[in-house]
Amino acid sequence: FKTKFSNHVKDTIRHQESFKRKFNRMPYEEIGEISHCVPQLNFFEVADFIAYRDSLSQLKATLSLEEQEKLAKVVRGERFEGKKAFLRQIEPYFSDFKH
Repeated sequence: FKTKFSNHVKDTIRHQESFKRKFNRMPYEEIGEISHCVPQLNFFEVADFIAYRDSLSQLKATLSLEEQEKLAKVVRGERFEGKKAFLRQIEPYFSDFKH
């Protein structure tokens, strides 16, 4: 069954990608272009979001200028030296948000 199904899937894709059969192609949308339409229900509830923003503002008030730059890099998802130690340092501010 697995081989038969795998071959069926490959044949279907091959059929869609055929140059002669462009009208048979399935519609394709890049997820990056429509990701804003996908709801993220587990995090962005109003109360949680407000509590998160409050924790973030309290944290920013206690950090030095250099540490605030590190926090901005963490929020943007960038890499930097000492990131793991910095995350351990700010972890108590976000302990309420662990699942």
